[in-house]
Amino acid sequence: MKNLFKHITIAGLTSAMLMFSACRDVKSYISGNLVSLPDGKVCLYGYDGTLTAMDSTTSHNGRFTLTQPQALPDLAFVGFESLPDLLVPVLLDGSRVYISGNLNYKDDITVSGTKANDELREYTLSIRNTDIMARAIEIELDTMDPTEDSVRYAQMKAKRDSLRNSIARSRSEFVRRNPSSLVSAMFLDMSFNDSMTRQQVDSLINCLDSTTVDNAFLQRLRFRLEHVEN
Repeated sequence: MKNLFKHITIAGLTSAMLMFSACRDVKSYISGNLVSLPDGKVCLYGYDGTLTAMDSTTSHNGRFTLTQPQALPDLAFVGFESLPDLLVPVLLDGSRVYISGNLNYKDDITVSGTKANDELREYTLSIRNTDIMARAIEIELDTMDPTEDSVRYAQMKAKRDSLRNSIARSRSEFVRRNPSSLVSAMFLDMSFNDSMTRQQVDSLINCLDSTTVDNAFLQRLRFRLEHVEN
């Protein structure tokens, strides 16, 4: 949660946005079926610095249905009142989404039904072991006092950074292979940081194909492009 294109013209983005809005007259849903989910409140959250509830419902026997907002494609999260530490990331693009799995094995929860969520799931599985190792080292670093064993601390930190860099490279490779994917737009949005120059932000946008549908990730990068220094 800490830390989220060839040339796309403003006219092209506006046209795509209008076409997308016209297609959203019919409501789209998120259907869930999770083993071991207690009955209780389930929320759909957007994230823009803080979590904002967009819809809520009550689960019964592990099943629930949420309504997607009429908005540009974006990343959202499904959260559970009975499991406050669990947030399931979901890419919303106006098509029905399905969440399934067993809460006794949270890493195996599956989000499916759309190409973008299938692509994200496949990518997540491909880096799973690397991500698990990076998180484990991060937890260990948080418990260490660097002054007590500075050599081991430095070695652990270097290993964590190496794993993080490996994940970053895999994201870049995904974007190169899938220039029109919504997941690629999300990865590029995530890679932005405030220290970037105008040229660097331009290079992010130019990674995506011109046929990429307008989405919230593109909108955020365009906004940053307008406010970044040359």
